[in-house]
Amino acid sequence: MVATSWFTINYFKISFGKQDQLHEKVKQIAAAEGIGIDEERNKIKSRLTNSGRLST
Repeated sequence: MVATSWFTINYFKISFGKQDQLHEKVKQIAAAEGIGIDEERNKIKSRLTNSGRLST
């Protein structure tokens, strides 16, 4: 879900209101992992899968 919405959230700054926590989490992940806004979806999935900082 994060990888699918990555570009839309980062490029268009889409947020679905106060209940939308995905927007904030994507911003936190981008900062923590150093992933660019235009990164390919499969590379985002790979980085997040192999990251030791994020819990499942």
